[in-house]
Amino acid sequence: MGLLGEWTEELADLLWPPRCSLCPRVASVGDCCFDHALPEAPEGPRCPRCAARLPDAIGDGSLCAECRLRPPSFDLTTACWDYWGQKSAREHILAAKHRGRDELWTHLGARLGDRLKRSGVQRPLLVPVPSHLSRKIERGYDSMALLARAVAERCGGEVICALRKSRPTRSQGDPLVVDRSR
Repeated sequence: MGLLGEWTEELADLLWPPRCSLCPRVASVGDCCFDHALPEAPEGPRCPRCAARLPDAIGDGSLCAECRLRPPSFDLTTACWDYWGQKSAREHILAAKHRGRDELWTHLGARLGDRLKRSGVQRPLLVPVPSHLSRKIERGYDSMALLARAVAERCGGEVICALRKSRPTRSQGDPLVVDRSR
């Protein structure tokens, strides 16, 4: 971009500052205001197998009790955010799912793709857990498929739609869904 283009863009940002993705305030951290900025990673030490939060006294790299007692059939999980522990991440996800903000899936997918690249995962195979047919009809799209495609595009992965949801489940935003962070 030439000098004139840079100057025009700076002037436009001064006159019409970019707005937060979730509220009308001016974006100050990436695409968001300070209150809605997405965290870089989940807080605290995490189990490398399932990404569950570990007590602070146990360091990163230790398996949680559940993975030691009943090891899952996979070796590694990378978490981008803690849904229950990081309010701004939860707000982004709920806005994408329930407020028709499907463009947020591209943003969230890019962040998750970057996280996968930083963790050293090469050409990940992404298998999204699909939405139930009733949710697809309600929203007009399959949110997890959108997210998986955005992740794959960012980190060079591949999306395989190998799962089917056989029954509807409660929405993550439903007040009756249990907060598992405690």
